[in-house]
Amino acid sequence: MLIDGSPQPTGCDREPASGGRTSVRRSAEVSRSRLSLVSILKRLGIVDEVADLTFGLVSDASSYVTGQVIACDGGASTCGAG
Repeated sequence: MLIDGSPQPTGCDREPASGGRTSVRRSAEVSRSRLSLVSILKRLGIVDEVADLTFGLVSDASSYVTGQVIACDGGASTCGAG
C-alpha cells in the first residue's frame, strides 16, 4: 500500500502466467541475448574470466591499485551500453 492507503500499482497481486517460471526463463534468455549483442566480444563472460579478475584484485599483484572501478563486461561499457 501507498502512504495514502491506496493499493500499490505494481501488479504484484496478480497471478503470474504459468506460475511465472516460463515467463522468467524466457525473459532471462532474451536478456542474455541482448547482453551478448552489446558486448564488443559478442558473447557473455564465463565464470573463470570474472574469477581471474577477482583473484588478481585480491592478490598482492594489485597492492598498488586503489579506488578503481574495473568493468568486467566484455567491452559493453565502452560502447555506451554498460
